[in-house]
Amino acid sequence: MGLPTDPTDAHGLAALPTPTLQGLADRVFEQLDTDYPSLEAADWYNALADVLSQRADSPQVLDRPA
Repeated sequence: MGLPTDPTDAHGLAALPTPTLQGLADRVFEQLDTDYPSLEAADWYNALADVLSQRADSPQVLDRPA
């Protein structure tokens, strides 16, 4: 499965397993925490955080198999 190439691809992000989303969010946060973050990092972080937040509201989805 390929990773989405656009942070507005809500369906593509929602299809990813939770551990993958968490790993991507961690990597994007590290990018935001640098002296010169990429311009798209905030968009990606917000998109990933939204999907993870929706899953946290539905605990049965958190155990989605990889």
